[in-house]
Amino acid sequence: MSKLRNIKIRILVFLNDKNKKSYLRIFKEVCSLILLKKEFPLYYFAKFLYRKEIVDYKSYLSQKEIRKIINHIQPEDNIIKNLVRNKLDFGYFLEEHNIDSPKIIGYNQKDKFQVKEQVFEINSEDDFSDFFENMLNDVDENKLFVKPFSEQGGKDCFILNNETLKTSAKEYMNKIILGNFLFQECIKQHSEINVINPDTVNSIRFNSYMDESGNSEIISAFMRFGRNGNVVDNGSSGGFYVPVDLKKGTLEHEGKQLMKFGGKVFYEHPDTKFNFSNFRIPFFNEACSLIYKTAPLIPFKMLGWDIAITHEGPILIEVNDNFSLFVADIAYGGYLKHPVIKEMIEKQNHV
Repeated sequence: MSKLRNIKIRILVFLNDKNKKSYLRIFKEVCSLILLKKEFPLYYFAKFLYRKEIVDYKSYLSQKEIRKIINHIQPEDNIIKNLVRNKLDFGYFLEEHNIDSPKIIGYNQKDKFQVKEQVFEINSEDDFSDFFENMLNDVDENKLFVKPFSEQGGKDCFILNNETLKTSAKEYMNKIILGNFLFQECIKQHSEINVINPDTVNSIRFNSYMDESGNSEIISAFMRFGRNGNVVDNGSSGGFYVPVDLKKGTLEHEGKQLMKFGGKVFYEHPDTKFNFSNFRIPFFNEACSLIYKTAPLIPFKMLGWDIAITHEGPILIEVNDNFSLFVADIAYGGYLKHPVIKEMIEKQNHV
């Protein structure tokens, strides 16, 4: 999506929003934020703070405050940072420490493909088809989840199965052979979550904070849902998110979409019509325990954890050190209300 088109969509969403406050009130609140935050609050519009139900608009993070948090949480150890950002290395790291995660079947680096200890060089469409046919025959349901080593937001992720291999082998080969991709066994999502949306592995994004003593705390969570048959649930790929009540392990009543995709509000999944309110997430306490088990292995001050729920329990998809504070802020209802975030900002103000 071009930058100009993105801006146009945001403006149209705001102008057509029937739930916005009066223009006089919006003007007063924007002026108030300029004086308080010492910057023009574009985030006021991007985070929908102009909507009637948002009363505590001053509790949301400004761009300056987000930068302060990022400066505070950035790790000094680039080795750990690179480990988290490389999905292949991190996948093997999780396997090594017996953390429940998607099973790695193979990977490629350009035209060199590897499964276990065997290395294959792919030089033709036939080589490509033969390689993946053999892999698909060895995995459940004959399908693989393919994702790049380093991209974020669900970019360039897709499912490869026998049908797509037959119809689109050349297209996928041209895509994969130009980059570095990880091939994983597909996650079998819990049936209760399949009822909400069966086409996507709908993950929970937990945000955690580790204090100076190495103690971790989950500070917020929201669940992401894909749409229209999309295989990824990321908001940046057109999905939406529903805040999670950490105490109850349930979904809140309202899902939200990023402004650049229309900024819609959902009280039920638009494809399945499933109502979100008070849905109890299976194995929620176990998902929290999985984070507390894994956090000491990854000494970051703040992390975003993507966890899926299967019939056997939670499974850790990946961990992000450069996760979206923007979305977490909206989902929480103003991160400055959280004591951990508030203290972090205050510390940075005195640096």
